Amino acid sequence: MITVTEIKKKSENLYTEYLKSIVSGETFFPKTIRSDKSVSNDFGEMRKELAEVIGHSKDNKNYGYTINYKQINTRKHGAQTLPEEISFQTETDYLKFLHKDKEAESFKNNAAFILTQYPVLIEWIKSIP
Repeated sequence: MITVTEIKKKSENLYTEYLKSIVSGETFFPKTIRSDKSVSNDFGEMRKELAEVIGHSKDNKNYGYTINYKQINTRKHGAQTLPEEISFQTETDYLKFLHKDKEAESFKNNAAFILTQYPVLIEWIKSIP
């Protein structure tokens, strides 16, 4: 099962793509994080991992990722309701989860200023945000 650490790492890997979407005006959200990992063979470990993932979700923190669940029949543990899809529905959820809301705001302001003064630099900003 995917862990919170893996969700964070995958989310951070998408940050440059997110910044590029700001400059290009493309839609970035909702953004899905792949979570197609098998569950632990140890039932207690599986429950612990699941509790951690749920504990850091939007349902418990009022920001962050949303979990869509699916009923799955596992060999070791029988029928279980497990995360099928993890996604960020809004920019606020994504940025608060990464603790980059202020950084993103600064980027938006700086990009807007640069493009107002030097519109020709749009491709440069998109290539290395």
